[in-house]
Amino acid sequence: MDPLYYYRNVEFNTVRTAKRITVILHVPLTRNNLKQDLHVYEIKNIPLLVPGSGFHYNILATNFHAFGYHPDADHFIIFPKETDIPTIGYLDLRTTHLHLYSRTKPSCPTSLMYGDEAD
Repeated sequence: MDPLYYYRNVEFNTVRTAKRITVILHVPLTRNNLKQDLHVYEIKNIPLLVPGSGFHYNILATNFHAFGYHPDADHFIIFPKETDIPTIGYLDLRTTHLHLYSRTKPSCPTSLMYGDEAD
C-alpha cells in the first residue's frame, strides 16, 4: 500500500519538540503476527505430593490467573485476574491495561507450556 494513503485519507496529528517532528496516525493496524487467535489457559493449582515424602506437598505459585498463547504467535498475554479474560471474543489493546509479552524472553507461562525448568 502507498504510504501517502495514510496522510491523504486518515486523521493525523503532528507534534514538534525541539528539532524533531512526530506524526501520529489515527488508524487501526492489523499486524500479521497478531492474526493468530490466542488460546486461554487457566491455571488450576493442584497439590502434588513430594516424591519420597508422605506428608509434604508442592503447589505452583503464580501471580496470574490465566494466559493467552498460540504456538505460532511471537507473543502471549497474561491475565492477572479471571475478570481480565475477555468475554466478547477479542481484546482491544488500545483500551486494556493488559500487555503483550514476547515469547523470546523466559517467562512462567512459556515454561508451563514447554516444561523448561531452566527458565
